[in-house]
Amino acid sequence: MVVDETDKFRAIIAGELNEAIDALTVLSRYFGRETLSTAIGELSELLVAEFSGAERTKRGTRGHDLKTKDGQLIEVKSRFLSHYADTLQFNFRKHTSQAHIAFCIVWVANEGERPRLEVVLRVPVPFLLETWAKPKQPRYCARTTLGALSRAAQQNS
Repeated sequence: MVVDETDKFRAIIAGELNEAIDALTVLSRYFGRETLSTAIGELSELLVAEFSGAERTKRGTRGHDLKTKDGQLIEVKSRFLSHYADTLQFNFRKHTSQAHIAFCIVWVANEGERPRLEVVLRVPVPFLLETWAKPKQPRYCARTTLGALSRAAQQNS
């Protein structure tokens, strides 16, 4: 089941995390979209770590970004857009199947504007695989869209 955690995440954005979001506004003026996208990914991982009490894993760990104290593996997928789009893809590589939970996070901002947290969806990986598995795909275990995830979350609310 997909759960919309957007309001809970917005509630924990304060202090240093707010400063980091402000810094992204300045960063976008001087660096390309790839740099900003990478920074948004880092910020998203920090937010999920704060929310879940998890610790970030070392760079290059395949299939998950965070680990909770009780051993739960968390994969964080973030996207940065200039506008909301239901067709936005979330692709999960084969190693994601080892994780327990995935967070799909969307940030929106026009050029030079402060990024705003638009959507945070929590998806248990077994549900992700059961619903959107791509067994014939050599690189991905699952692929879905923001629209499909949002509809699944609405069914659970």
